[in-house]
Amino acid sequence: VRVVGLGERERARERESESEIEIESESDSKSAEVCNPPTMADAVRAILPSHYLHTFIDEGIRPDARAFMESRTTSLRRGVVSRADGSASVDLGKTSVVAGVTLVPFTTTLSERGDGRLSVKVDMAACDPQGPASGRESEAALALTSLVSKTLMGAGILPLERLIVKQGVAAWEVKLSVFFLNDGGNAADA
Repeated sequence: VRVVGLGERERARERESESEIEIESESDSKSAEVCNPPTMADAVRAILPSHYLHTFIDEGIRPDARAFMESRTTSLRRGVVSRADGSASVDLGKTSVVAGVTLVPFTTTLSERGDGRLSVKVDMAACDPQGPASGRESEAALALTSLVSKTLMGAGILPLERLIVKQGVAAWEVKLSVFFLNDGGNAADA
């Protein structure tokens, strides 16, 4: 592994794009097309993490060639899924996410409290190194599912009592599905 000096931003961007490694195995070819393949920078980071970070700190730039105070390019589009009650796509740097919300009524009984429900599902299968067909949820997807649920519930953004249609009869379940098309390393921000 050769560590290349980082004189200027353009050189860092050039190095990052020149050092991409093609992944050609049959099981990962699909995920390699969707997700970022490992780079030389990833190899250096794994072998020399402290040196890797200090090189960038000394040059005043981040590993992706942004200045410390420079934000990632961000775009947001609403209404991208026609069959959802609400949807959006977010591109944050190299991370791309599509989220959709559907509202489903359900029956309640007088014996239960009868509040509405929130159901969150984060799917990162397209970014799984084992391929989308691995059939297992990654730790990252489970952690993000928990983070999104706790954020929506803990911040009072979605008070479940407001989802009651009629006490003891019916309420709404809010189903939020989040699909990562690409994880550029900032999934929690997206």
